[in-house]
Order: sequence, then C-alpha cells, then structure tokens
Amino acid sequence: GILVRGTQIVLHRFGAFLTSFFMMCTVGSLVAFALKEVQQRVWKLTLDIQQHLRNHTPYSGVLFRYLLDAVVFVPIVTGILFFLFEFFEDHLLAFAVLFVAWLCELFVMVSKRHNVSIFYLPRLFFIYFLAFHVYYFTYPLGYVWLALFTSVAFMQHAVLVVWNRFEFPLLRARIRENRARRQRVE
Repeated sequence: GILVRGTQIVLHRFGAFLTSFFMMCTVGSLVAFALKEVQQRVWKLTLDIQQHLRNHTPYSGVLFRYLLDAVVFVPIVTGILFFLFEFFEDHLLAFAVLFVAWLCELFVMVSKRHNVSIFYLPRLFFIYFLAFHVYYFTYPLGYVWLALFTSVAFMQHAVLVVWNRFEFPLLRARIRENRARRQRVE
C-alpha cells in the first residue's frame, strides 16, 4: 500500500522532471536557433543596404528578398507553438511560455559582455523555468499562472542583478576606455 503509493509518486515526479527537461532543451534549442538565424539575416540585410546606399542603387529588391526569407520563420514559430500545445492544454499559457523563453534567449544573446552573464545567466534561466515546468507537470490543475509569474519574477531578479552588478559597470568602463582612446588619437 504505502510503498506502492510512494513509488508511484516518485515515478510521477521523475516523469514530470524528464518531460520538463525534454521540453526545456527542445524549446530552448529551437528558439536559440531562430534568434541566431534572425540575427545573422538582419546583419546581412544591414550590410546589403549599406552597400546599396553607398552605390546609390535602389534597395527595394534587397528588402523584398529579405522579406521573403523572413516568411520562413513563420512555420518555425508556428511549429514551436504547436509543439507546446501538445503539452499545455491552455494555449495562452503555451504562448506565454514561448514568449518568456524567447525573452530569456534574447537577453542571453544581448548580454554577453561579462563572464557571469555568459556562464550563470543561462543556467539560472534554465533552473527557474525548469522549476515552473516541473510544477506544471506535477500539479497540472494547480496555480500554473502564479507559478509562471513567480518564475518570471525570479528571472527578472536575476536579470537585474546581473545587469546592475556586472553588465552595466563593464559597459560603462568600456565606454570610458573608448572615449579615452579617441581623445588620445585626436
């Protein structure tokens, strides 16, 4: 009786953990891939437009070509959403999970100046988001929105701490170095 029930609870929690881990790795990888592709394409678009502006040639064809390339991302994002819809019955919650994952990946891509940001921030996001997913799959009828907001609040706290203690001082120091270097050149 008690041993069987205890074993069922442990197996259920372990299954929730494995499902959460699988989801986090899959969605994180897909979002990171999509963001890197967008970043590379925007960079190429910027270079192409600069070249056309320097040569005084029309750049509407370049914009149209990149617009057509951007349409490729609609099925990717739609596929990620349908993947999440398989796990979350509340589609708004699935969209919110995708949005939070997108914001976390975006912040990790943008804030890669300090070693703490590079090493700890992705891991903190992963742990906080994993905690939400484990809660959701362990207690699917629980307070999932409150759990998501709590997880997002912890993520926001991590962002603010890393930004205020590490990223911003390093950015400010680099700006000072660049100003000093420019003044020496002049």
